[in-house]
Amino acid sequence: MGPCLPQNPPMPALRLLLIPAFAVSVCGLALAQTVTRSVLVINAADRPIFALRIGHADTGTWSDDLFGLTDVLGVHAGRTVALPIDESTCAYDLEATYPDGHASLLRNVDVCSTPRIVFDGS
Repeated sequence: MGPCLPQNPPMPALRLLLIPAFAVSVCGLALAQTVTRSVLVINAADRPIFALRIGHADTGTWSDDLFGLTDVLGVHAGRTVALPIDESTCAYDLEATYPDGHASLLRNVDVCSTPRIVFDGS
């Protein structure tokens, strides 16, 4: 060890460093509460929706497929979907993916006040 570092740092000093770090990490987790918001998703397109994700397109942060691996939303069909959202944020982007790989993106949807979301395939 170099001459500037003590061989055995005193425990009280180490505790003083760890306690604030732990408090910040625990408090940070408490601020982001995930809640579920149910909305009606309508597929007005002429092809089924294979995947639906919620997130923020600008940051590339997306949920897993909200339909799961086996469900699809049929042509001109609707389904109530549980959206996992942060209780302090209402504006989200929603992305529907079609069988050909084309994705339809709806930006800044207020999922707190919108009872239904319509994808038209564009």
